[in-house]
Amino acid sequence: MRAWLDANPLPEAPLRGLWTGEGVYETLLWRGVPPPGWPLHVARMREGAARLGLPLPEEETLLRAAQAVGPGLWRLRLTWLAVGGAWTEAPQRASLLCEARGVTPGELAPPPARLVLGGCVRNPASRLAGCKRTGIAEDLVWRRQAERAGADDTLLRSVDGWLSEASTSTLLCGLDDGSLASPGPDAAPVLGTTLAQLQNRLPIAPLRLTAGDLGRIRWALLLNAVVGARAVAVIEDQVLDPPPAELCDLARATTGWPEFRG
Repeated sequence: MRAWLDANPLPEAPLRGLWTGEGVYETLLWRGVPPPGWPLHVARMREGAARLGLPLPEEETLLRAAQAVGPGLWRLRLTWLAVGGAWTEAPQRASLLCEARGVTPGELAPPPARLVLGGCVRNPASRLAGCKRTGIAEDLVWRRQAERAGADDTLLRSVDGWLSEASTSTLLCGLDDGSLASPGPDAAPVLGTTLAQLQNRLPIAPLRLTAGDLGRIRWALLLNAVVGARAVAVIEDQVLDPPPAELCDLARATTGWPEFRG
């Protein structure tokens, strides 16, 4: 399902903006009611819109679009996109694109992932830090790099060389000293909503490792708001241990799955 909230036909500019980063978006698991991380998604979308100079989307507008998908289990993506020109221009008009795809329980339990090291994320020190921008073209570059290497995704690095995030997920690691770590604000430009919820319950330190420190990682998870947590089997040639099952369940609970609410 794909629908614009606006009733009037829209120009080609919004479609171009999906590729070039002229909007902000949030992707989450939807089953008829807002998931636990809904307030974080709304706040992040509004903050990102402000950084791009776009009008701020109202929570009621976002909720109305989400509820329109009907009953079932959905991978929902809400995109707030500039209309009529690049995001660097002002004033702006924005439109909401709602995209939903049905998912099965099997899709929410993917096999462990293999990651390869890739290029740099956007500069976390820029004014766009914290902004979950559209940019399909950039994401495709990293996905194709992973595919060519026989991997599932690319693990990016910060401008300073710190291990950062995958193309669509946040990294959470268990280190050799027993601590939990995930890229901090100096390494990752966007704080994941799943990670944000886990940080309220667990002592998670900023991850400051380079490619030369892969041997310090015992296990790793990819966190996002659809599957919650996906185990990582390999980073480059470093084979990892399985992550703690209870931590995976805790991460999955943030998606709203009743089986993991505890």
